[in-house]
Amino acid sequence: MNLPPLFRLLCSSAALAWGFAPALAGAAESSDPAADAVSPKIDRTVPFHFPLRMLRDGVKRGEARVLVQIDPAGKLSDALAIAYTHPAFAEEALHTVKQWRFAPVVVEGETVGAVMEISVSFKIDGVVAIERLGTPQVDQSFFARGENGAEPHGLATLDRIPAPIHVVPPVYPKSWRDQALAGLITVDFYIDETGGVRMPTVGAGTHPLLGASALTAVKEWRFEPPVFKGRPVLAHVRQIFNFSPNAAP
Repeated sequence: MNLPPLFRLLCSSAALAWGFAPALAGAAESSDPAADAVSPKIDRTVPFHFPLRMLRDGVKRGEARVLVQIDPAGKLSDALAIAYTHPAFAEEALHTVKQWRFAPVVVEGETVGAVMEISVSFKIDGVVAIERLGTPQVDQSFFARGENGAEPHGLATLDRIPAPIHVVPPVYPKSWRDQALAGLITVDFYIDETGGVRMPTVGAGTHPLLGASALTAVKEWRFEPPVFKGRPVLAHVRQIFNFSPNAAP
C-alpha cells in the first residue's frame, strides 16, 4: 500500500503518527487521552466467579483488566481483555462483564459512546472475586510475570512495527478550513492479534468535530497483526492528527 509521505511511526514515543502538516509530534509516555474520558454508569452487575480450573491447578489468586465500549444507547458494543495473569481469568472477566447493563452517557445533553476499564482481582480467601473499577493499583509488570500472563505491548517491544494495510484519512472539509478549525487530536487505541483496531478513544476537551473525524477514521483502519517473539499479541498505540487549515488538503 502506498502511504502518504507524512505517515510515520514514532517508536521512541510508542505512538503512531500521521498528520496534515509537516510538523508532527509524538505522544508523551505519561499522557493518557482516555484518563479524562467520561465513564458510563453501571445499571446492573453480575458477580464474577473464580475459575474452577484454576482451583484444580492450585492457583489461589489472579488478576484481569477488561475494557468495555458502550455505544450512545448504553449498550455494550465491544469488550477486550487487555491484561491478565492467566487466560482463564480474562475469559471469566469477559464472560461476566458482557452480562452487565449500562446507562447511556450524556454530555451536554447529548448521548455519547464511552470506554470503561474494569479491573478484577480474584482471590480465594473467603471472597470469590473483588471488583475494582478504574485504574488498577497493582504493578503493571505483575501481569507479565509467568508464562501465562499477558499485557499490552508498546511498539518498541514488538518484533516489528505493524504495517498499515488499510488507512482512511480523517475528514477535514473546506468549511472547517474556512473556519480555521485546528488542533492536535490524539486517538488512543489497541491493535488486536488480528490487526483490528479496538477501543479507540479521544481525550476530554477535544474539539468535538475534529475529535469525531479522527475517531471515525481510526475505526476503519487495519494493520498487520502485532508480533512479539513470532506470535501475534495485543499492542497499545496512540495516533496523532494535526488538523491545520494551512496544510495541503
